[in-house]
Amino acid sequence: MSGGLGRWLVSAILAIAFATPASATVMGFSDRTSFEAATSGDTLVLEDFESYESDTSFRTTPVDVGAFTVTEFGGVTTASGVNMIDVSPFGFIGSNAIDGDAYLLGWVNTLNNSYDPGTSAFIIFEFDETVSAFAADFNAVSVNVGLLFYVLPAGGSEYVQCTVCTNALGNGFMGFRGDAGESWDAIAILPTVPDGDGSGQRFGMDNLTWVTAASVPEPGTAALLALGLTGIGIVGRRRR
Repeated sequence: MSGGLGRWLVSAILAIAFATPASATVMGFSDRTSFEAATSGDTLVLEDFESYESDTSFRTTPVDVGAFTVTEFGGVTTASGVNMIDVSPFGFIGSNAIDGDAYLLGWVNTLNNSYDPGTSAFIIFEFDETVSAFAADFNAVSVNVGLLFYVLPAGGSEYVQCTVCTNALGNGFMGFRGDAGESWDAIAILPTVPDGDGSGQRFGMDNLTWVTAASVPEPGTAALLALGLTGIGIVGRRRR
């Protein structure tokens, strides 16, 4: 990661505590069937990490997964063997695997009851193309801590809380979709509440699914396209 990008991320993360919640036009989903129904007209992209043949850590070095880069930000990780793409044979908490194969083994925490990146560790997904919908399967999310999601609006400089992006505690699915043209450059995962003692939130994450904003026609574009097709039909009838 370049120094410039790193400084930009610091500014963005520092703004988390002061940003207003994301627009109410963002829809949340707690099951994959509903999410896929809501995005049925879009092109869904899937990352299941099955192409990885060995454990790959993103604790100190960002990992380019292909369509996005994942990194630990903040750097205060007191646990070991976490924030990595975990491949079988799994480590000491292989039970966090979603479907028995490679998955993302995450860990986030915040010390001193603060989201200051100097005393915390977050996970950030930076997408190559802006996304208008995102979802994933989760496993072993602690009932004591939970997960919190912040999004970086396309072209923006400040993360905002996604208030509908609440993960079902334990094992479950979480997805969200912009309902009025919203799109995002990045997504950050934090613990729901500061844990104070640094024990953090460990979890499994797999089958990441998203829609790139470029694959979703803007409402105005769709309307103009329909109007254009109608016009073509009128001209055709006149010629006959």
